[in-house]
Amino acid sequence: MANSKIQLLVVDDHPIFRKGLLNVLSKTNRFSRTHEASNGAEAIEILGKFPQIEMIFLDIEMPIMNGVEAAKIILAQHPNLKIIVTTMFCEPKYIHEMCKQKVSAYILKDSKMNEITKAIDMVLDGQQYYSKKVQDVIVSGYQNDNKKQKETEDLKITVSQKQVLLLLCKQYSNIEIAHELHISELTVKRHRQDLLDRTGSRNLAGLIIYAIENNIYILN
Repeated sequence: MANSKIQLLVVDDHPIFRKGLLNVLSKTNRFSRTHEASNGAEAIEILGKFPQIEMIFLDIEMPIMNGVEAAKIILAQHPNLKIIVTTMFCEPKYIHEMCKQKVSAYILKDSKMNEITKAIDMVLDGQQYYSKKVQDVIVSGYQNDNKKQKETEDLKITVSQKQVLLLLCKQYSNIEIAHELHISELTVKRHRQDLLDRTGSRNLAGLIIYAIENNIYILN
């Protein structure tokens, strides 16, 4: 994770929540400057004025332009920008749409401070983060799908990669995995990229599904 502070944009149509979230995020000491918007269209306008913004906390249900539409436009224009979806909605349709847009994280508005901070740090480190309830919905959606399961031998991964994959599914950060497996953080990152390549996954959601269908990750 980079040590330098970055600029942040919080997008939410509820002023009280928006101000409260900005206040909370200012205490994390991760941001040099914060901006705010009340809908997706306003967020796109602000990004045009402040291209230095590197991270967005984005609500979904908003007037004028919702978060799904905004994420699609923003990531098309700024593919490296980090979007953390922050919403009360945990419905499959929203999660599916946001994962399809390759957002960096999806957390719920009732998340505690330590989860928000962990999500920020993991996203800044190039990882993805999903709240436990969100991950459960992703898994449930897969289990209700009638797709034919892949054969484990079709996509060979090493024992070390299986260990990393299991911890990724449990939302361990790169540094936590490194400590747990007694390997370097660089090695963890290399394993993570190899896992994405070998499984044909686009993001963490894809890795979770692969781990489940190959009996690497068993739900409690």
